[in-house]
Amino acid sequence: MERTTTRLSGRALGVAAWLLAILGLTLYWWVPLGMVSSLSGLLAAFLGGVSRRRQAPGLLLSGALMALLALALDLLAVWLGLDTVRFGALR
Repeated sequence: MERTTTRLSGRALGVAAWLLAILGLTLYWWVPLGMVSSLSGLLAAFLGGVSRRRQAPGLLLSGALMALLALALDLLAVWLGLDTVRFGALR
């Protein structure tokens, strides 16, 4: 039985970080989802940067900065009370 493995490239993780950061920016009004998207983008950029392959370090760095900016704006929106949808207890 043959076994194949597929590794994600740094470019794919950089694009994923950008897309998740943009999703986090657009969903600032939905409290946990915007922050989770931004954190996921930050994690994707971190994993792409930690991997040994150095494909597209600029894309990874800019994706990480964009995700960090999106997370900061999500937290600012929560602090200012601009959120309209919150997950709460289902009673």
